[in-house]
Amino acid sequence: MTLALDSFTFSQSSLMDYCDCPRRFKLRYIDKLAWPSNRSSNCEEISMLERDGKTFHRAIHQYFLGIPEEEITRVISSSAVLLWWKNFTAHEFPYAEWSKKPEISLITLIVGYRVLAKYDLLLTRNGKAIIFDWKTTKKNTGRQDLEQRMQTRVYLPVLLQAGHCFNSGTRYLAEDISMEYWFAEFPLETVKICYSNKQYEDDLRVLEDLIGEITTRQIYPHTGNEKACVLC
Repeated sequence: MTLALDSFTFSQSSLMDYCDCPRRFKLRYIDKLAWPSNRSSNCEEISMLERDGKTFHRAIHQYFLGIPEEEITRVISSSAVLLWWKNFTAHEFPYAEWSKKPEISLITLIVGYRVLAKYDLLLTRNGKAIIFDWKTTKKNTGRQDLEQRMQTRVYLPVLLQAGHCFNSGTRYLAEDISMEYWFAEFPLETVKICYSNKQYEDDLRVLEDLIGEITTRQIYPHTGNEKACVLC
């Protein structure tokens, strides 16, 4: 089975699903089955974590839209989200003069397929751009892992190719864009990833190869990593 060129938009999530397990990708995006399965013993826990994560992201979105901090705090009922929110509001954010664009998406074409990046926050100023991504995981992923993360490999090249709309029509230079991961559980351990032409070329090659593999294969096998099967 192949994907029609005009019917699918890739994202970091779908590409990561494929890397984790090609069969999961098929079930979720081609067969359009719900995931994780309701039969999973961890389904309720996963749903709660996802719900808290969405609530936290929504709170920050509202914050950058100008809704007063105390109004946002008042409607947070989850203790986990409240902790993350307090960590966020207490954290110094040294970008007062930058233009802030929360929850914004960009799409570009790679080997003829649409590739989507949805940014938690995009900052722009004087020909430079910074992607911010809020993480609610229980551990701070190391820099090396973040640099190789599919999200990083998608978000930065998409901004480089499609972000000219935020730069007076001029394409950004690779060295003028970066990405910062901020961990709600570890507010002082932000990881900043600077970009370069070499990294862009590497990312583009990885994405081209991966999308080409996905869209031409006939069989989507299970992963050999049984840990990835727990939720399915």
